[in-house]
Amino acid sequence: MKPRGLKRERDRKDEKQDNPARGKIVTFLAIGLLMIGGAGAYSMMKGGSEAPEDGKELNLPSYAYTSAESLRGYRIALQIPDIMEKIPCYCGCGEMEHLSVKHKNLRDCFIFDDGTFDDHASYCDVCLYIALDVDKWQGLPVKEIRAKVDAKYGDGRFGPATKTPPIV
Repeated sequence: MKPRGLKRERDRKDEKQDNPARGKIVTFLAIGLLMIGGAGAYSMMKGGSEAPEDGKELNLPSYAYTSAESLRGYRIALQIPDIMEKIPCYCGCGEMEHLSVKHKNLRDCFIFDDGTFDDHASYCDVCLYIALDVDKWQGLPVKEIRAKVDAKYGDGRFGPATKTPPIV
């Protein structure tokens, strides 16, 4: 009789053969680690090695932090207000009675001429998606960005456009 806790070499081999799932688990773990490492390397190559900013340095009102998209929209409005004031918004905010100030353009959904913030974009997906598209299309001429926004949002599926003057 062999003492408890001691296994012979043959017993260990038998256990390894009885557990074929063990090899699969090890393989999946190895693949997972490689994927995580690859994603990290890719992020570093793209300049993503820095910690993500939380937006607190911008001193935004609390409603700007409603979601990641909302925070990104308010950042975009601060970064490119001159472009956003030439883009109409298609959520219908130019005609909404409950707004204290009628919106004239997409920038007004986030920030007014006097620098005060509006909470409207923090709960309006249309405003946010237009702002994210405008950001994505930066580098194109503003007239082309406007045409892309008009084509994507001006087909009647959303509200009427703000009364944003045309780009000449």
